[in-house]
Amino acid sequence: MSRISYKYFSPSIINYKMLRNRELGLKPTLGYSDDIYRKVYSNMDAYLSNIPMQRFTADQGAIFNLEFSLDGKLLVAACEERSVLLFDASDQRQIKKVSEAHCSCVNCVRFLDDHTFATCSDDNTVKLWDTRKLKTELRTYRGHANWVKNIEYLEKDQIMITSAFDGNVYAWDLKNCSESSTIYNNVFVMNGLMRTKLTPDGTKMIICTTSGYIIIIHDLNLATLSNDLKSFRPHLYRLMQLSDQTFPSATIYNHLFKQDRKSNRLEFIDDFPNEAEVISSLQIHPMGWCALSRSITSDESEEWTSVHDIQTRNPRDYEEAYRYIHEPAIEEDEEELSENVNRRPTDIWMGFLTNDDLNAYRNSPLLNIPENFHSTMGVINSGIIGQDIFKRHFRNRPEDRNRIILNLPRLTHFIKEKSVGKGYIKELCFSSDGRIICSPYDTGIRLLGFNDQMQELCYCVPNQPRELYTIAEMNNYHPDVVVSCKFNPRHYQLVSGCLGGEIVWYKPILFFKDGGEGVEDVPCPGRASTSRTDDMCDIPKVVTDDQKHGSPGAKLSYNLRTRLEKFPLEIRAEIVNRVKGGCAPLFIACKRGQTDVVEYLITVCQANLEQKGLYEVPDERSVHYATPLWCAAVSGKLSVVQRLVHYGADINSVSDTGSTPVRSACFMTHLEIVHYLVEHGADINRANYNGGTCLINSVQSVVLCNFLLNHGANVNARDIQSKTALHYAIQEHRLETTQLLIKHGADYFAKSRFGDDALRTACLKGAIRIFDYLINTIDYATEVLVNAYELLGSTFIHEHNDIVGALHHWRTAIYLRESESNLLPKTPIMHPRASFRYQKEFASSEELDNAMTDLDSIRIQSLLVTERILGPYHKDTVFRLMFRGASYVDVLRFQRCIDLWRRALEIRIEKDTILYSDTCFTAQALVKLMVDFNERCKNNELAECNDEQRFEDVIAVYELLVEDLEEARELAIVQPSHKRQVEGFDRILRCITHLIYLMIQIGNTYEKKVFIQRLVVNIRRINPKTITTEDSLLHLCVSKLNTLRSNYFMDEESIPIFPQRDVIELLLDCGFDVNARNGSNSTPLHIASSSYNFNSWLIKLLLDYGAHIDQPNSSGKRPTELLALNPLNDVYVLNYITLKCLCATVINKYKICYRNQVPKSLEYLIQQHEH
Repeated sequence: MSRISYKYFSPSIINYKMLRNRELGLKPTLGYSDDIYRKVYSNMDAYLSNIPMQRFTADQGAIFNLEFSLDGKLLVAACEERSVLLFDASDQRQIKKVSEAHCSCVNCVRFLDDHTFATCSDDNTVKLWDTRKLKTELRTYRGHANWVKNIEYLEKDQIMITSAFDGNVYAWDLKNCSESSTIYNNVFVMNGLMRTKLTPDGTKMIICTTSGYIIIIHDLNLATLSNDLKSFRPHLYRLMQLSDQTFPSATIYNHLFKQDRKSNRLEFIDDFPNEAEVISSLQIHPMGWCALSRSITSDESEEWTSVHDIQTRNPRDYEEAYRYIHEPAIEEDEEELSENVNRRPTDIWMGFLTNDDLNAYRNSPLLNIPENFHSTMGVINSGIIGQDIFKRHFRNRPEDRNRIILNLPRLTHFIKEKSVGKGYIKELCFSSDGRIICSPYDTGIRLLGFNDQMQELCYCVPNQPRELYTIAEMNNYHPDVVVSCKFNPRHYQLVSGCLGGEIVWYKPILFFKDGGEGVEDVPCPGRASTSRTDDMCDIPKVVTDDQKHGSPGAKLSYNLRTRLEKFPLEIRAEIVNRVKGGCAPLFIACKRGQTDVVEYLITVCQANLEQKGLYEVPDERSVHYATPLWCAAVSGKLSVVQRLVHYGADINSVSDTGSTPVRSACFMTHLEIVHYLVEHGADINRANYNGGTCLINSVQSVVLCNFLLNHGANVNARDIQSKTALHYAIQEHRLETTQLLIKHGADYFAKSRFGDDALRTACLKGAIRIFDYLINTIDYATEVLVNAYELLGSTFIHEHNDIVGALHHWRTAIYLRESESNLLPKTPIMHPRASFRYQKEFASSEELDNAMTDLDSIRIQSLLVTERILGPYHKDTVFRLMFRGASYVDVLRFQRCIDLWRRALEIRIEKDTILYSDTCFTAQALVKLMVDFNERCKNNELAECNDEQRFEDVIAVYELLVEDLEEARELAIVQPSHKRQVEGFDRILRCITHLIYLMIQIGNTYEKKVFIQRLVVNIRRINPKTITTEDSLLHLCVSKLNTLRSNYFMDEESIPIFPQRDVIELLLDCGFDVNARNGSNSTPLHIASSSYNFNSWLIKLLLDYGAHIDQPNSSGKRPTELLALNPLNDVYVLNYITLKCLCATVINKYKICYRNQVPKSLEYLIQQHEH
């Protein structure tokens, strides 16, 4: 371990002066307190108490979060492997370990008082604990539908705030709670939410996102927040700021940013020192002055720590913080035109792009993307032009139509971090006085200040953003990357936790002298040391620590080599082959490129050359289990590769994915290593488990491909998708590689699993240069060329929104068709479909010219071409249907989207089953869209509401999903079951409940109601149940948690439908069992009686239909008990308890034998009351 201090201070001198002046009664000089803090914090260092450090890396996993109690006496650690650890802060002793605190990793801990704390987890729950009795949680809060990552607490109102990756921020009222659950409100919803924080006084809420900006909600009022920000889409407004294009659906919310708002005023922060993609970590200054965040670029190559001022600014600063976008004026009479007239672009297709994708698009001659297009938002204008439906709003506020509110610069400090531990969030923290920032830094931490005097922020706010001052770096104190740290709120104490599961404690070590260059090896009271004993059990750790973090030319220390060489050879081999953190010392040395260490471990200690370890590939964000040779080859350490091969390492050893060292070196484009391995016998035609060969992995480099081909690489080798290297070269637009492969005999007629050859792949990917090369080099039949031109034109429409380019290629196709003596027909023949508005594909120049007058017609023509040439089951056919449908939703043309998505769902079910994940994805998106469409029609927000068409659509989708429902469940429960299929089936059942709701809402005639009832009776005969919880449709329909969520749109917001009286009554009238039990033996009444789901009318409805109010579930809970604990309950339970039920309860309680002694009808009743 090493510690670098950036300034030397003498603690003894300051201590003497402080005590002497205090005894003399002298007043402190100016800056005296700053001097004290500077001495204390600059001498922070790791230490151990007399109690040995406890390590539980095997079973607890990474330390994701650390939190001290309010009095600073206790520390709680949130661990990756579902556990929670409790420590005594005074002596670092572990008091308690709760092994199964949650069902998944624990993400965050928050103390509510000195003894009570809350935890949240990836199991979507929040739990409340008491440090005095940790055998079980106080209560569990359910409501989130995805990983819960953050907990905040408003002490004055006793409200707990939680946020999760489902995009919801919930406020839990801890004053009004029962033993089972608590009343909560959904106060804010947005897609891409990462963290939510409150200022200490509760007047501001700060939200960081996955799209490179922070949201501040000033003058926070939780009671009205949900209503104030209803339907507000932060990403859409941010997009408008970036694109300099006004969207009416965004500018109508300009009033939320205005200074005269009394509460819940919005402000965005976007000035980061890097191209921020994800704001992963967020902390608030103890005084509420600033926000501390950690941002990551899109390719995760850079991480930065930033400090932003979040205090309310002078109103004059906001006066000029806007921009007007000048557009052609619209005459009043023009506004009365029909909805078919195109006016302004309001359609935004929101798809995510990486920076590499964006650069490729920008450099493409086929596209015209503005320079201010922001990659992190990932937005492509699909070009649909729709009706401006917001004219009423802008008549009242005309100034808002073309006004975009701008963001003020708020960045004050920043510093670049090491980009290690990719994929993990690093939690920063402030000291209790707010002077110091602790930041995880590789395998240690570093302390940062606002200036070199460690003053408070209010005394050192810069005029321009400047770099944070590094006070100290404490490196290599952990065996793995540090991801969490926390200051004690009452004492000068600091802790940090790492991915390896170790916790290190720090405090000011005032007896230790630091000369500024590093740490002297001087014994100091309480200071941690790397080694204190010659015990053999400690040597493996010392071997690993001694070389793990050294430079490539490092050697093992003389003392360590001496200690190792004292043991016999077989003992040395056993020691150096021990694994720590998934890796043996030889593996770590190979990864670091420490050639001398590798040679010493092999020759002196006989390390196992084939002992596998864990390797994280930075570019792939994946972890592989491989040999040292594979590790050195991927890391680009040629000298290490040469040593390993020299000493006999298996040159064709494989990783856990079946990849050889030479194949993986090809992927990383390490030319010299590939040359060396091939010269020494590496098999370049050996594929991994997915069929990928060295040549397929090398299409990014013409030089590498040429070398492999000259050494016998199979140019036509296929992977499991039946793709060759030529397919991948064309996909990546590699013209030179394509030319080289064809020159060496690549089969350009070879087809992939989807039937794509080289020419079709070029058409689908829009690789125009490769397309031109292929048609000029290869003699294709005229019909093939015609189809290729038509498909390429379709790609220009869908991928690039380039109508001119599409028209050029389509005209060329028409010319080729007409140039044949016999006019080439379009095959196969496509019959008109309702989803395409019964259009036919153009067959002549005149028909094409007619289609070009209508943008909708152009896009339908593109879909017709795609489906005819590719076939309905091709993945790109379905993708383009989904894409085009989504673009219609952006301009609120729901019916057009439903038409296209119905066709996509039909294809999915014909090709696969409802268990297939893509089928489930399509069904969820479609049904959720129908629900949203119905709500807007009820509110008279749309003009295209055709009840007959909507009813037909709902019935058609319902019948598609129900047709093979019974067979699908039987397949899904076959062991071993597939998790995605099980979850997909359960989601399909939720879709069916929502479709029944839509049928009831739209079916307003007697004939329709009779038809609906017949459909529900038919599904009752099947009586489908979810697989995970065995809930019936009635269970789902009484639950508030029965919602539809689809990640197809950025502004995802689920519409709560259930519990819904009409649906429940219909199910009960059609014969669904009101006392049906699920997997936990709970009836629908159990679910309805839960406090989070409580509705008085629902309880009474189920009881009126014969539900047993005293029927126990597997936990022994009865609805009577749940209702008794609910302060809102107004149901008088004694009115619903019968003498028969009481008798059955007594019989079960005292285990009285009743079988064959009472009538069978009573036997069934008694069985229902069994626990």
